[in-house]
Amino acid sequence: MNTIYDFLITEWLWSVTWGVYHVPFVLAFMIILLKRVGHMRWVSTLMNAVGSLLFTLFVYGFVIAWLVPDAQLDYTTAQEALEVPSSWWASMYLGSIYALLQTVFFMLVSLVYPSNRFRLIVIVATSNFLAAIAAYLLAPTL
Repeated sequence: MNTIYDFLITEWLWSVTWGVYHVPFVLAFMIILLKRVGHMRWVSTLMNAVGSLLFTLFVYGFVIAWLVPDAQLDYTTAQEALEVPSSWWASMYLGSIYALLQTVFFMLVSLVYPSNRFRLIVIVATSNFLAAIAAYLLAPTL
């Protein structure tokens, strides 16, 4: 269980340091894809893109706040604390975590407002993958 704690906390730390670039990129890519591929109106596009991102940040932050006291982490040196092999994988893992949480958001929303779930999953996966690549290109190499 500590491995999962370490992984999630390490990815969260990545998201608030060098991975902070992921948030504006995923927002921009999601707006473009929801508008062009999802054929949504501007208000719906903005509400869904911002809402899914806020949901993701809130849920991930809540999970981390809940895990940290239970993790009983020991002090380790920077090299030992590194759970991902490179900034490429850190960006991809962060994109995967965000994509999973945004998919949950869109599945919950689609219960109230019916929509094409497959198309939303593809939009979420694509926007997070592109944002992960963009964030990786701006991050330093580990």
